[in-house]
Amino acid sequence: MDFADQITAGEQAVAAGRADAAIALADGLYKAGCTDVAVFVFHARALDLALRPLAALTVLADGLATHPLSGRLRVERGKILARQGDAAQAEAAFDDALTVDPRQMEAVKGILSLRPMPLDDPRLALVTATAMDTDRPPNKRAKPFYILGQVWLEAGEIDPAMAFYAQANALMALGHDPAAQEYRFASGAFDITREVLAEHPRTVPLTPNCPAVLIAGLPRSGKTLAEKLLTRSGGVHAGGELALLSRYARELDWTQGAGAVVAGLATLTQSPLARRYTAAAEGRRFVTDTSPPTLFRLGVMAALHPDVPVVLCHRDPLDLAAAMYVKQFRRGNLFTTRLDTLGRAIARAERLMAHWLDTLPNPVLHLAYEDTARDPDDTTRHLAALIGQPAPPRTEARPPKRLHPARASDGPPGPALIGFARPLARHLKPAMAAYHAEKERLSLSRPR
Repeated sequence: MDFADQITAGEQAVAAGRADAAIALADGLYKAGCTDVAVFVFHARALDLALRPLAALTVLADGLATHPLSGRLRVERGKILARQGDAAQAEAAFDDALTVDPRQMEAVKGILSLRPMPLDDPRLALVTATAMDTDRPPNKRAKPFYILGQVWLEAGEIDPAMAFYAQANALMALGHDPAAQEYRFASGAFDITREVLAEHPRTVPLTPNCPAVLIAGLPRSGKTLAEKLLTRSGGVHAGGELALLSRYARELDWTQGAGAVVAGLATLTQSPLARRYTAAAEGRRFVTDTSPPTLFRLGVMAALHPDVPVVLCHRDPLDLAAAMYVKQFRRGNLFTTRLDTLGRAIARAERLMAHWLDTLPNPVLHLAYEDTARDPDDTTRHLAALIGQPAPPRTEARPPKRLHPARASDGPPGPALIGFARPLARHLKPAMAAYHAEKERLSLSRPR
């Protein structure tokens, strides 16, 4: 692999929670003479992931000695200091990043993670200037508009906040085919039914056993929260968006229909998925997969491993619409950039979950975000029971005092975010109208 490929591999290892692999890749890159900023960043993240924050800060100091004008390295330093609870030093690091790079919007986001910014904060002038710079790519201009939306929303100024979010989402959608903004069902998803699975039964369990725990649902529906609570039980590796099931499903030939796919899977004697998930499990008994396309392909897992646990995450549609609309996604999820497509997406995901609840032979937990927010320990017990593990002890963790709906936290959000979108209901009317219309349409016939 060339340096760029190795850097990508290191970043992917960190995202998958494989700290040791990322650290080894960073060491190899240094020895090969590569001192790119990105290497110092993923190396520091890996060390922080391995609970070695002081070593991570040392790596960033080395990086700044090599790249003294890097705003990105200063931002990473601020993030680690913030996680260590040193808010003053973290904000100083973020301010330092803005000094060397006034358009380093991740620094402003870092400050916002510590506390709300008043509307007269002089740093917002940098955000506004970046938003209005038409020479920047649309997605780069969108980020400061999302930031301005958060600042105004937290200040209670809903109308300007939603106007900023509308501008941000319009920029994210710019240049994309409107058809690509629709959340569409994957081919054959509804064609795997109880009847099809019964017609092509698996008479002998596949070997080896598959350690996957599939957590499916739309973004911001509580998937990451469920994953974090599952890891409390021990023996569970948080795999994140592995997408192993959806990638395997793309390898299958769907041209003859879902029945032919299930019939072919029923003849297998060796599991095509077990080894992939075992490799991702980092030696643990279970590994989670929270990739969004997983929701479309649960029928494939049912045909291969009807014992693999499944968590279906859902949330109040108004709150879910708001939480997705105010979030800038790094890739995909274009359906969140328009209120009508957003509403239809929620209705379609709910319809698909209803199909799987009626179809899957697998053990399934239908998990409401609101129940978890009210009593995370009770949800943890249900999740532990789903995977056959003893319930962990109750925790003393307290919900954060402040949590913006677009940002995940390290722990349960508490009940504060339940119904948070009610003050935004007037602005979200197009989403809810599309949601109810699509829900009615889907109730009249089986989707395809």
